[in-house]
Amino acid sequence: MLRPLYLNPGFTGITPQQRLTSNYRIQWPNLPQAYVTYAASYDIFVDELKSGFGLLATTDKMGSAGWRTTTVGLNYSYKVRMNDKIVFSSGFIFWVWH
Repeated sequence: MLRPLYLNPGFTGITPQQRLTSNYRIQWPNLPQAYVTYAASYDIFVDELKSGFGLLATTDKMGSAGWRTTTVGLNYSYKVRMNDKIVFSSGFIFWVWH
């Protein structure tokens, strides 16, 4: 499962229902101190505002040195219906903690 809010903030609120995602990835699992990523996101579409709102959090643990990075972002997107089949969605991530 990809992290849609991280890949493109325009995906925030793209579904009519609320969405909660979580991811876990371990790279090179045979090494004693593998590179590990945890991520979670939540987003919702508010029809009255034609906007999507979301929260994204990611933590990376890197190798034997014990390095760790954590990022938290607030997502916003605005939807414009072009016709019955096409919706234009632009979005932004406001990094709260990086």
